[in-house]
Amino acid sequence: HIATGIKSNVIMSAKVTKGSDHDSPHFEYLVKESIYFKNINEVSSDPAYLSRKNCDIVATIRATPFILPKKNTTIKSKGSVAWSNMIRFFKDNEQEFRKHYHLRSNVESTFAMLKRNYLPYVRAKSDKGQENEALCKVVCHNIACLIMSMFEYGIKIKFIN
Repeated sequence: HIATGIKSNVIMSAKVTKGSDHDSPHFEYLVKESIYFKNINEVSSDPAYLSRKNCDIVATIRATPFILPKKNTTIKSKGSVAWSNMIRFFKDNEQEFRKHYHLRSNVESTFAMLKRNYLPYVRAKSDKGQENEALCKVVCHNIACLIMSMFEYGIKIKFIN
């Protein structure tokens, strides 16, 4: 599971889990770890993360959730203002909602970059070794994104001794 920036594809937060784990419980960790990056105004994610709790988590960082509702999703808030606002916006302005939602395709690009540059599998045998190897790939990816951003966006890096 990863959370990425939409401009640089930097991985702001990553969590390695078993393949059979459901996505939604890991959402809070990804969002809370991402708040160390400034200016998070929106969080878009696929329907696997759809829940009132996850909408509220996004609202706690003063961002707007764009999680694609399923066909049978109701506007009933059950105490979640962020949920009802998101569903209402989807129902009233679906085309505009989808523009924001589709920014989540950047995460797919980031996964493709990781697999292309650092192999689509891990070689370690132990669970801990596999987790560490996957996270090392994230670090390498972020270093590459930082270098690219220095040239593409003119970002100046100040190294401290």
